[in-house]
Amino acid sequence: MPTGNLKVYGYRPPGGNQMNTTHLASQVLTLWNLLKKYDLDPDDVFRKAQLDPSLMY
Repeated sequence: MPTGNLKVYGYRPPGGNQMNTTHLASQVLTLWNLLKKYDLDPDDVFRKAQLDPSLMY
C-alpha cells in the first residue's frame, strides 16, 4: 500500500472508490452504443436493470 508522497496511478485510498461522474457517463454511453450494435433496445435493458435511462446523461 502506498505511503507518504508516493503517487501510484490508479490507487484509491479507502473510501475513495466512488467513480468520477465523467467516467461513469462515458461507460454508460459505451454500453448504450454496444447494446444498440447488438440490436438490443438499450432503454429497455436499462429499465429492466431498474436504471432510469433519463438520468444517465
